[in-house]
Amino acid sequence: DPKHPACERSITLAFDGTKGKIAGFDKSGAGDEGEFNCRKRRDVSYYDWNLKVSLANKDANEIVVEEVGRDVVNRKRINKVQEVVGKWDGDGILWSDGTKWTQKRWER
Repeated sequence: DPKHPACERSITLAFDGTKGKIAGFDKSGAGDEGEFNCRKRRDVSYYDWNLKVSLANKDANEIVVEEVGRDVVNRKRINKVQEVVGKWDGDGILWSDGTKWTQKRWER
């Protein structure tokens, strides 16, 4: 997630491949503006979050995320439930605002 460096994001799907969740962690108290770096530090607290996802079928290249409380890309507060679509483009998920989450190995 280029807007939140080192903030882990993962997608877990059910056995049938059509529903699941997207989960991550962000820095607590970061507010709604700017980019946030989640490199672990002792003097900063973090919070976990997860959102429901669905796919049309197990081979779909689009994922629908049900946003509740905050949007999935910018993590800005929202006052409604809404859906956002991400599309797999070969090496990552491209979101409607142009942000791309690239697939990487998690390094600790």
